[in-house]
Amino acid sequence: MPVAISAIYTEPRFIKYCRQLTRNNGLHDDLLQHVAIIIHDQEKITGMQTTDDLYQYFRTIAWRQKNHEHSPFNKAYKDRIQATRNKPGQKKPKRSAPAYIEELTRLPYQTNETDNFRQFINTKLKERHRPANVRDFVQKEIFALYLKTGSIREIVRAYGMEFNQVRKVIVSYKLKIEKEYATAINT
Repeated sequence: MPVAISAIYTEPRFIKYCRQLTRNNGLHDDLLQHVAIIIHDQEKITGMQTTDDLYQYFRTIAWRQKNHEHSPFNKAYKDRIQATRNKPGQKKPKRSAPAYIEELTRLPYQTNETDNFRQFINTKLKERHRPANVRDFVQKEIFALYLKTGSIREIVRAYGMEFNQVRKVIVSYKLKIEKEYATAINT
């Protein structure tokens, strides 16, 4: 037996998803109504056999209506949607590559330590010893390229790696160097 559209209004998970999507700013009821009308008008619900199918379809439509800038819902509630996206402390502003490099070399220590840390990084990158494994060698080379170019995207284009992979390598190598530097200072 096909699913009735009334499940959208009776099952709590539909409302809960709308609340999560709109970040509890009062738009969840409007989004729920809007998506219910779209689903009703499309008549695609007649082929759905379970409420799980309806829920997945509902989630897809709701996400698109809220996030796609040309959707009717987004156009109608644009100012209220923008208010949910730009809450203070929610997203960090984008940083330029030089600012990120500066952050990589910044330490929680005193400011006179920064020059020592930069020298430590340079000596670590210039060391020609045999790495323990290939992963260490690749991390070192990617970090050196990043410090040289200042752009993750250039490394991605040049070597065909995924952006997130390169970013993770840079962050993990930075942490590794910071730990080595901290132990070198303490000894």
